[in-house]
Parts: sequence; structure tokens; C-alpha cells
Amino acid sequence: MFQVTREIDFCYGHRLLDYEGKCRHLHGHNGRAMITLEAAGLDGRQGVLIPARNRRHLMLAPQVVEAVARGRFHIHAAEHVTAGMELLSGMAVGELDAGGHYPHDSVLGHAQEALLAFRRACQMQEHPKAPRRHFRTGHPPSRR
Repeated sequence: MFQVTREIDFCYGHRLLDYEGKCRHLHGHNGRAMITLEAAGLDGRQGVLIPARNRRHLMLAPQVVEAVARGRFHIHAAEHVTAGMELLSGMAVGELDAGGHYPHDSVLGHAQEALLAFRRACQMQEHPKAPRRHFRTGHPPSRR
């Protein structure tokens, strides 16, 4: 059994709207989350992606070192977030061209297309277009 546990401390603030108690004012809390992942065994498809600058601080259990040596677990270190995006997606991140667009077959190209589609959908909600009339060629629309 392989197990990885990460404990994260964090702070957050909030307020409760339409509430008359003391929590209606902006206030903060400290939180702690403990996340544990377990796997019955390693088959070579598992791995971890870490920032390259954390490589020197990496501490591994002996069974993880053995699994890495046998190729049953992988540790990838990324210098930049784009290297991690390429590793996890299996496609190039993409470079911005002179027209402000990313290649369609890139991570950022897919993201750009999704965001543009979302933008168009929002614009259609805010300003629906009137249906267009189609005119025959040679017959200009009459003005009223």
C-alpha cells in the first residue's frame, strides 16, 4: 500500500449577507486540510509533478525510491507551469501569433477557443440578435 499525505494550513475571510449576527461583518478564519491519497500498488502509470525548485527538498520513503528505480512510479520536475501543462495534457502549450491567437491544437488554443465561445454565449444572453431577413439577389431591402 502506497500512501501520500499533505497537510495544508490556510487563512480565509468572508462575511454573511442578510445575516444580523456577528458574522455579518468581514472576518477571518484559519483552516487546515489534510489530504491523503492511497494506492494498492504501482503499475508505472502513477507519478507526481513538482516544481523544479523543490527537487532538492524532496524526501521519499524507501519503497517510493525503489518504485522509481523500477520504473513503477515517476517524479517529474517542471521549471515552469507550461512544462507541467505539456506533460499533463500531452500537447504543446502554444505560442501567441502576431494576430493574438494560439494554435488550435495547443493547450492555450483550446483554452482560447473555449473562452471565446463563452464570451459569445454571454453576449447572446445580454444582447440577443433580431432574426435576419434574407433577400433575393437584385432586390434591395425597402426602407420604411
